[in-house]
Amino acid sequence: MPFSNLPYPLPPSRGLGSHLASLIPQRWQETLRMVADRWGGERHLVEITTPSLSLDLGRDAPARVRIALLADFHYDPLHEAAYFQSCTTRTRDLQPDLVFLLGDFSSHDPAALPELARILCQIDAPGGTYAILGNHDHLAGDDIITSMLEESGIPVWRNRFQRIAVAGGSLAVVAFDSVTCRYPRFDLLDQCGPGERAIVLCHEPDIFNHTARHPNTALQLSGHTHGGQVLLPLIGSPLLPRLGRRYVRGHHRRATSQLYVNRGLGTGHLHIRWRARPEITLLTLENVGHEKGTSLTARPMSPSA
Repeated sequence: MPFSNLPYPLPPSRGLGSHLASLIPQRWQETLRMVADRWGGERHLVEITTPSLSLDLGRDAPARVRIALLADFHYDPLHEAAYFQSCTTRTRDLQPDLVFLLGDFSSHDPAALPELARILCQIDAPGGTYAILGNHDHLAGDDIITSMLEESGIPVWRNRFQRIAVAGGSLAVVAFDSVTCRYPRFDLLDQCGPGERAIVLCHEPDIFNHTARHPNTALQLSGHTHGGQVLLPLIGSPLLPRLGRRYVRGHHRRATSQLYVNRGLGTGHLHIRWRARPEITLLTLENVGHEKGTSLTARPMSPSA
């Protein structure tokens, strides 16, 4: 049974925005989409954020590493090649040590995805560019999207533990497949060595409530929410997806773990942004465990913990 290993019930798939949209006649919905596509609001006003986090990654991890985060491309149906080329160029100019692509490359139709993949692989960070899948990638065809990205030289990690040699150290990474559409492998965190703590890549941020309970989780990196995409006064966003309603954007802490949620570059449903600009993140990690080591050791975690 899907999600039987989650510690809380899966929220309903339809949020406030979906319920409100269902009350609008279909003809009006199409007109609203056309207006939104032409205006777009802040859809192309990309913000480069440069947060710096101190955390314990263990003595073998780099003392300092710069990671670029890109998420939620939703290349179809708009196919805005020039826009994503600009985003790729700006990311490359930031000179990150490595790049994580946090899912939702396609919305429904992956036919044009090779074009996006050829753009994204131009970033060429010294530590590599790596991808995970989002919920929409599974709807569009997870195996097809995986093949298209990997044919362009971008590895796709699905429920995988990996060590990356970067910036003079070894960075432990646990990459979950989309939690919405597949079982996340929490036991992968047990593969950390003594004193080693991992970066968790997971498209859906709300699973942080669970990953933060494991002592080997140093940091989770997520997308999925688009930062709310449209933020209304007094209401907030009516467009938040399930497993993206507790942690919407930016930096969060829980116990000894941290989370960063990227606002993404593309849009879903209505192609409009307001007060939730698209985001390229250049995340600087300062590893306080590089010199002193750490006393944390791995221990198994029950999925129902």
